[in-house]
Amino acid sequence: MELQQIEKLLKYYNNSEIMVTNDMHPHFNAVGDVIGGEETGLKIKRFDTQQIFFVQAADIKITKRK
Repeated sequence: MELQQIEKLLKYYNNSEIMVTNDMHPHFNAVGDVIGGEETGLKIKRFDTQQIFFVQAADIKITKRK
């Protein structure tokens, strides 16, 4: 992922609660916040376990705007 693309995604997901929707992802159905981004994807922090992981933007959806 390019830096410009990451910045756009971070602005889009800012102040939003997200859910992982890809059933092949190890964190399927996890809910959390987007806290950053790198070439490998968006950095997510789960609400329930506080675990941090990476996911592609295509594999998440916004569940609530704060």
